[in-house]
Amino acid sequence: MKTVKTDLTIVGAGYAGICAAIAAARHGLKVALINDRDVLGGNASSEHRIHVNGGTSGNASLYGREGGIADELKMYTFYKNPQYNQKKDYHLSDMALLDKVLAEENIELFLGTICYDCECENDKITKVFAIKPKTNEEICFESELFCDASGDGILAYKAGCEFRMGRESKDEFNESLAVDIADDAAMPSCILFTVAHTGKPVKFTKPDFAYDLIEDDKLKYFERPETGRRMPVNADEYQGIWWLEVSYPFDTIKDSDEIDFELKKLVYGYWDYIKNSGKYPEAEDMVIDWIAPYASKRESRRFIGEYILNQNDIQNCRDFEDKVSTGGWSIDVHDYKGIYGDDNTSAFAEVKSLYSIPFSIMYSKDNSNLFLAGRIASCTHIAMGSTRVIQTLGAMAQAVGTAAYLCKKYDKTPTQIRNEHITELQDILQKDGQFILRRKEDCGFVNDAKITASSEKLLENTYEGEFTTLYCNAYITLPISKSFTNEMQVKIKANANTTLKYRVCKEATDLIYYCGETIFENEIEIANGFEGFITLPIKSENQARVFVDIEKNENLEIFTTKEKTPGVPSFFGSPWAAKKEVSDYIVFKGVEKNADTYSAENIKNGYSRPYKSANCWVSQGTQNEWLEIEFPNPIDVKNIQIYFDAQFETDHFDNKIKQLITDYKLTCFTENGAQEIVMANNYMARNSFDTNLENVTKIRFDFIKNNGAKNFSVYTVKVF
Repeated sequence: MKTVKTDLTIVGAGYAGICAAIAAARHGLKVALINDRDVLGGNASSEHRIHVNGGTSGNASLYGREGGIADELKMYTFYKNPQYNQKKDYHLSDMALLDKVLAEENIELFLGTICYDCECENDKITKVFAIKPKTNEEICFESELFCDASGDGILAYKAGCEFRMGRESKDEFNESLAVDIADDAAMPSCILFTVAHTGKPVKFTKPDFAYDLIEDDKLKYFERPETGRRMPVNADEYQGIWWLEVSYPFDTIKDSDEIDFELKKLVYGYWDYIKNSGKYPEAEDMVIDWIAPYASKRESRRFIGEYILNQNDIQNCRDFEDKVSTGGWSIDVHDYKGIYGDDNTSAFAEVKSLYSIPFSIMYSKDNSNLFLAGRIASCTHIAMGSTRVIQTLGAMAQAVGTAAYLCKKYDKTPTQIRNEHITELQDILQKDGQFILRRKEDCGFVNDAKITASSEKLLENTYEGEFTTLYCNAYITLPISKSFTNEMQVKIKANANTTLKYRVCKEATDLIYYCGETIFENEIEIANGFEGFITLPIKSENQARVFVDIEKNENLEIFTTKEKTPGVPSFFGSPWAAKKEVSDYIVFKGVEKNADTYSAENIKNGYSRPYKSANCWVSQGTQNEWLEIEFPNPIDVKNIQIYFDAQFETDHFDNKIKQLITDYKLTCFTENGAQEIVMANNYMARNSFDTNLENVTKIRFDFIKNNGAKNFSVYTVKVF
């Protein structure tokens, strides 16, 4: 039997396993990454095509994308596969993940390799045994540290670690969304598929094993709109039916073959009905052009860590001392009976804000050298309804890989890292781009530097656009700067004698974009035919930001533009509108006397995305714009990082991100001359350069091009 010795062995190479492996490898650990499939990515691979969603999708916090390696993988995937959002060309998405893993020289990758057992001494795993069926090769993996990222927790299970499978009762964690009596029911699995037009009639003959929706009396399960289940009304809805799910009374692990088969009977029966019932003539030229080979799981085993994350932690946004990543997806718990259930397809419970995820759920309480990554982490059934989305799991796994580095550095267990080195873990994660809620970031030498820029934009949005009827309330969030004028001007058109009513509100919390307590209300009479800017007095009462809520009035139109104002969302109806890739933004001006909100000093304020304020530098335009960072004394520079506006309020992009700076020049001035780095065609939110330069006196960025925005914007620069 072949033996592979590394610092860290990771079982499972979905998003979580990949993020853990890359994090550990970049900090110098030798990593064995084992995957039972021949493609990387797990549910995010071409075999399943589950979108890489994360925290920004499920709440009113807007700027919630997880950052770090998970975001790096996402941005790289969109760059390599421009049709990712349409679930097309998924072989390119597979290639992007493989590219990222193979780029790390400290990772040894084992595809098509199945972990089947392990060996333990006392409370430690010492060996993992795997087999490669294609070659009949058996491999023994020996490491000081292990990570289970396998989805079903095969390694933790074989090591004898305690786990749960099913639903806790309300009483155990005082979870209002839990069931009255605990049971073993898990969220169901589904098989996604895509369809395509061929341009010519194509017959479909149902396989004999598939259901006949009429004869087998299955159509009734597809026609219950009151539960969220209904047959499609047009061709745009034919594919990817996530609620076509199967689980209970099946066991999602032991009965996985039965689940796969039942799903295929349902899918092909459904497609037979679409093609041959005569009710969908537009499907005549359509085919299923891809179907997942086996079920995509939402839930199986959840292993017990030092802490168990629960519903109250998430909905109350508990601020954990050992927070290492961030979540925000709704508590999205699917009907445990799937398509055969009578409840709503998913019992969505809103998570109004982003929330912190603690390190103490990411390692086993029973095993001193085993990390838990992915959906097997220590959560209740209800809490896992939120943490289970792919990008959130990837960010959690980056914390695991980084903690493994500290375990080796100090010869400590994960528990000891949590108790003795948690601040160092958090610092490293933030240095590596990870988003940790409400925690300031260290900008290194930039903290004490003098920052200057070619220009600084006022807080205003006066770009070209069009009038939009106030068919619902319109909102805008205003950061309060030192030179706030206590007023705002908006452009209005009146189609009758009417009254514009608005109120100014405090923030509901520091994280979300809902109005809180009303500070001030006002009414302004406007004559029929008026068109132009009007002044709205604003009272702020020493708030860091206020919300201006303009009341619905269909006799009024307000001027809007497609050009957004960085870090200052405006929207119609609800914050969800601000998450759209193309949205309408309110035109406004007259808010501040000086360019405080977008000052160049913001790049060292410790926040690399909007939080309370915009937290970025924004230029007046895109011609000859620059940033300079001058140090009080010459410094030795090993690393330079710059963070751009990568539309953190959006999970997926059909088009290039307009605000993202693509081309620029970085110049490091030393006592002996200057060194330039030219960046072209950047597609990442964060660029990091290893420099190893001595006696640096000044760093300058000259910005050349972005993807079409009217200004350049930069959140943060860090120098170490």
